[in-house]
Amino acid sequence: MMPMPVPRNHEEEQKAKALRGRMFVLNELVQTEKDYVKDLGVVVEGFIPRIEEKGTPDDMNGKEKIVFGNIHQIYDWHKE
Repeated sequence: MMPMPVPRNHEEEQKAKALRGRMFVLNELVQTEKDYVKDLGVVVEGFIPRIEEKGTPDDMNGKEKIVFGNIHQIYDWHKE
């Protein structure tokens, strides 16, 4: 016969529940950061080079900095 699990007191249960909640939030933050860096990479490594290669539409000429600003620096900082 297996022994009955030792009941945990209410305080320990609350601490464990809070820890699970914090871990869930931290995991969500890490995954969100990974998704953000991936999306920045799509723009920096895919979209921007394509625009530079094919040229920008006339109504966007000279506005690249307004649209993309310092996205390269943001991407470099986040991917490290």
